[in-house]
Amino acid sequence: MHIFIDESGTFAIPAAGQTSPCIVGALIVPDYTIGRLFQKYERLRQHLPKEGGEVKGRRLNETQVDSVMTWLRRNHCLFEAIVIEMGRESAADLAEHQLKAAEALTANLTDEHHPELVAGVKKLKSRLEAMALPLYVQAALMNVLLARIIRELPAYWIQRQPKEILNFHWVVDGKGIDSETSSENWWSTTKAGFLQSALAREPVIMLDWLDYTAFDNKYLMPMPDYLKETILPYEHGYNLKLLLEEDFQFNSGVDYGLELADIVTNATRRALKGNLSSEGWRQIPALMIAREQALHFCSLSKAVDSSHLPYRNIVTKAFRHGGRDMLTAASRR
Repeated sequence: MHIFIDESGTFAIPAAGQTSPCIVGALIVPDYTIGRLFQKYERLRQHLPKEGGEVKGRRLNETQVDSVMTWLRRNHCLFEAIVIEMGRESAADLAEHQLKAAEALTANLTDEHHPELVAGVKKLKSRLEAMALPLYVQAALMNVLLARIIRELPAYWIQRQPKEILNFHWVVDGKGIDSETSSENWWSTTKAGFLQSALAREPVIMLDWLDYTAFDNKYLMPMPDYLKETILPYEHGYNLKLLLEEDFQFNSGVDYGLELADIVTNATRRALKGNLSSEGWRQIPALMIAREQALHFCSLSKAVDSSHLPYRNIVTKAFRHGGRDMLTAASRR
């Protein structure tokens, strides 16, 4: 499968009384339809507004957004989104969350670790402590998004197209990624470690009546002793480094997959803000896996209660369940 990741919003705390939903979104395109989808989109994008040669979702009207959603749906694409309402966040709480994340990086270091490893991890900690809060919030939500994809999508695709879970192709919208001190570089270096902890708390969904042999042969590995002694007390686990980095890239140029991810992520944010009518975003829930809440709300400050958000009607009605069942008819029998 091909996973294209983009974000929408500033991830900064707005003025008092203002709302600011910010989103990290992933468009998942199955390998067996990506060629057909891009061919259609190449023709469609000729008529879409552009900036610097790139299609920007914020410039599309309802009809244009809806036409893109139609083709994403017809080509069996999925959309995953993590939302944070920055108007409900506290700067002090965010700073505390960032500090705890930094401390967690070095929490398990001992004198037995190689000095170069210790120095490298401490450098990562220092970079995290110095990171601007909006960049930290975005990085934290990216980890939530990746954990959700890895935890749930193998179960979804193994029922439909098992080959899709044998290769994960990741493309992330990049900005300033050549800088050694950039947040993208820091996140890319640390993401596997954060995901190990997340998946220890909520493991990958496995459907025991299906055959995961090919997936296990590629990604399952004996659990290293240092992980068994800290966060993962299991004999085996999935090789997240291989799963995440076998084909992983930042791309700041023109990329059809990222353009499509930008369109659907931006349209979702515009829907929440009331800047895009339902004629534009009505098909987005149909791209999402059916859950109790298709849009996943995240808070780094306090427990989330989406029923009290100003855009709760959209969240609780249109985006309540999503449109694609996790289980096929065959699995439910």
